[in-house]
Amino acid sequence: MSNAPKTTPSGKLVLIVTVNVKPGKEGIATEALKVNQEHANSDEAPGIEEYASELFCRSYSISWGLTYGLGVTALKEQLTSPGFQRFVKTLKENDVVDGEMKVEYLDVLVDRGSK
Repeated sequence: MSNAPKTTPSGKLVLIVTVNVKPGKEGIATEALKVNQEHANSDEAPGIEEYASELFCRSYSISWGLTYGLGVTALKEQLTSPGFQRFVKTLKENDVVDGEMKVEYLDVLVDRGSK
């Protein structure tokens, strides 16, 4: 995620992350996403305003989006947080990901408020 923009006009940063899940690993991916979402929505991740995740079983692809109200600063804190590190460790230890992670960086055009 080293190609994240340094700033955005709104000061916020939205990530859309997509990974392909190996067949038979959908359950592990779903549980890992639930735990990661709980962490992202907790007080342990104050820079995250919104977290949404979806599992597309037909194509074995998972996507999740995060809105960082504090922009890149919050992103950096999240990537080193214990909750996110547990998420990554679960995916690696269970050999869930097929290929590379795709990350899209977006800005917020309309602010719906924070959590």
